[in-house]
Amino acid sequence: MLSDAPLLLVLCADATAASPDLDAFRQNIEQQMAEQGVAASAATLLLAAHAAGLAGCWLSAPLFAPEETRKSLRLPQSWQPQALLILGYPLHNPEKPVRRPLSEVTLWR
Repeated sequence: MLSDAPLLLVLCADATAASPDLDAFRQNIEQQMAEQGVAASAATLLLAAHAAGLAGCWLSAPLFAPEETRKSLRLPQSWQPQALLILGYPLHNPEKPVRRPLSEVTLWR
């Protein structure tokens, strides 16, 4: 799948972006915020790609092999590979799936 993809994007968090003067608790929070930022960026990129007529797929493969990803792409050691987006023009446009009713996917309190 990867070798046939027209475009691959590897999204990374930069470990050097946080202040080195933070305590362990705040470092952990900074890491979580970086991961959330990458996830929000990936979702936004996929929405923008869809609006431009592209199809996309989000894979978490870099999380399972960060060192191999860094090495194969010659990324700085401080970059933490978080997501892999595959983008290209779709071969066909599938029918939109039926959406589940809001009552099935929402918990009201």
